[in-house]
Amino acid sequence: MKLYKQMLYWENKMNKKGLSLVELLVALAITGVMMTGVYMTYISFTQKSLDTREIAKTEAEINQAIFKLEKYIESAGFGIDNDKQFFKINAANDNMSFTTLFAEKTESGLWEVCINDDKIETIGFPVVSLTEEKDYVTTINKSTDSCDKGTILYVCKDSNNDGECDNPYYYEMTFKLSANTSNNYSWSKHCAPDTKNLLMDINGISNPFLGCVADYKIKYDNNIKKLIIGIIYQKGLRQKNKFSKTYDYDLLSGESYTLTNDQEYYKWQKSETQIDLVNIK
Repeated sequence: MKLYKQMLYWENKMNKKGLSLVELLVALAITGVMMTGVYMTYISFTQKSLDTREIAKTEAEINQAIFKLEKYIESAGFGIDNDKQFFKINAANDNMSFTTLFAEKTESGLWEVCINDDKIETIGFPVVSLTEEKDYVTTINKSTDSCDKGTILYVCKDSNNDGECDNPYYYEMTFKLSANTSNNYSWSKHCAPDTKNLLMDINGISNPFLGCVADYKIKYDNNIKKLIIGIIYQKGLRQKNKFSKTYDYDLLSGESYTLTNDQEYYKWQKSETQIDLVNIK
């Protein structure tokens, strides 16, 4: 009973006293620190999520561009007369030029085999007629539906959309590194300093094909018709800490590229591709 009375005494005394100003300030300070920590964690998580999405978008574009680059090069010389097909390498600036039936048009790459002496898939398009050995035979305009049985029909270049194959009926394509730094590209604002664009030139008109490129090298063995392409491209956004400084091309005679001081804060990826030019004779 005596202990119970003492407990009531101290409880009443504390209730009457209440919280002091110091205790209140300490409580507010602790709450502020906790709220700041929660806020900073949220901001960090949100920024990391945005960066990850941007990097994923960048990688998707890069993978798609490199895949398209390989397909364009593999098409070099396909269906083109031996005296008109070519594959040229300018070793001084790593320019690569070749003839191809492919292009950026939606119908580019559309083809079929003439089975019943009639065009089916390519009806409404001007085409070139090729043998089974992929040699050029003739051109057929879009209003002509008949074709020689067994030939391959391939959509040709029709730059003025008049329904007839141009002369020449193929495209002349060049891939080269831009002279200036990256600009006029969909995500060039995220490019590291001193990066450039890989340009795709079709019949004299150049457009950015792959942006944020630090280095681009090509090596061509004419004896075995094999091409090796090496590209160092930006993989991510600027980071707080530096990364590895030197990248080596194992397949390109040990050539290397050294990042600049500013580039060291970005993530990079090296791509090396070997392509057999089976259509070049």
